Amino acid sequence: MKRVLVIENYRFGKEYLKRAKKLGYETILATYQEPEEVDENDKKNIDYYVKVDTTNLIETINEIVRFYDKVSFHGVLAGHVFLMPHVAGVTDQLGLPSFGFNAANATTFKDQTRKKLASNGLFPFYYAVVDSMEALAERKNEYPFPVVMKPIDGFASINVRIAKSFKELEAAYKEHMNNNAYGSLGKEFSLKVLIEEYIPGKEYSVESIVENGEVNFVTITQKRSHSKFKHVETGHIVPAANLLEDEIYNIKKYVESVHKVLGVSTGMTHTEIKWDGHQASLIELNPRIGGGYIPELIKQVFDIDMYEAAVLNCVGERFLKSIKNNGSAFVGYVLAPKIGLLRNIQGLDALQKSDLNLSIQWLCKKGSQVKSSKDNRGRILRYHGYTNTCDKDIFNQLSELESMLTIEIE
Repeated sequence: MKRVLVIENYRFGKEYLKRAKKLGYETILATYQEPEEVDENDKKNIDYYVKVDTTNLIETINEIVRFYDKVSFHGVLAGHVFLMPHVAGVTDQLGLPSFGFNAANATTFKDQTRKKLASNGLFPFYYAVVDSMEALAERKNEYPFPVVMKPIDGFASINVRIAKSFKELEAAYKEHMNNNAYGSLGKEFSLKVLIEEYIPGKEYSVESIVENGEVNFVTITQKRSHSKFKHVETGHIVPAANLLEDEIYNIKKYVESVHKVLGVSTGMTHTEIKWDGHQASLIELNPRIGGGYIPELIKQVFDIDMYEAAVLNCVGERFLKSIKNNGSAFVGYVLAPKIGLLRNIQGLDALQKSDLNLSIQWLCKKGSQVKSSKDNRGRILRYHGYTNTCDKDIFNQLSELESMLTIEIE
């Protein structure tokens, strides 16, 4: 019987544990929690436990390698994207199917990504790395505004800001310095940030399954961004409805080159890019499956379970399923306009009664505190739907429906 080890049961980890059990595998959870502290809903999907402290990379790797001598396993998965170096450190040492430790670090830390791509001619834009207000000020006269500031190890659009002047950039960095913790994960972002030239173009993500360096493309996802906070995604279409065949070809060739330069061996990737009609440019390559409901959209359109695919991939099973397009699926998010207490959303009838036959889920309960309005934590409502055609105007229709909503926050 095969066994899979999952490091921490965060959102991705929970799904991996479920799929591994569904496949008939035994599972191991490596976690900081005691067994009795683990979510009751997860316990039925866990056969073994190993105690780790993921804030200590080397000791986590060593502890899991020692555990392997007692209970062997065939693959390892990260319960959250920031744990990929831990995963790759284990799989490299044990000779299991691996993303590669160097590749995991190069994709987890965006400064390493930029350095590798720039030296290989795949990122021709300005970028700089700073770690203090003094370092920020030293480059004051060289920033090609507008610029984007982002934590080198960030995710979920947290503390990503677009600055049109040094004053705005300075304020953004001060905000980051004072707000670099990510909720209950115990994760604190580095004070080191990447500052780069704003890249023009439309945003997409490419969902892939990589096997021994071979990139198998699943789909290209079309993005919709917030009208004010351009870095915050408020919707997706699978597959992208506004690309021509030659554009799809060129995007795939670019993404393939990025994987090669970063040295990705085996794993799931979610590659975010900008496309200006002629050239693709990397935003970031994430060593994970897509978030933001993308796996569910892929399941609906292509009948591919990306969580199950990740489990099979981590134990070295080949991805053999043919990819056949069966319509188009989409998701939209309503972002809170400010922090505060969510009282209600007026006008939901517009969504509920639309011809798009939308399913709607509250992500923040009425009466709950909205703690952010500038990143993915500000998403308070999700709606999604499906159509048997690829509708290029779907985002316009969704924008019209959202304009009828009134969000009450105090």
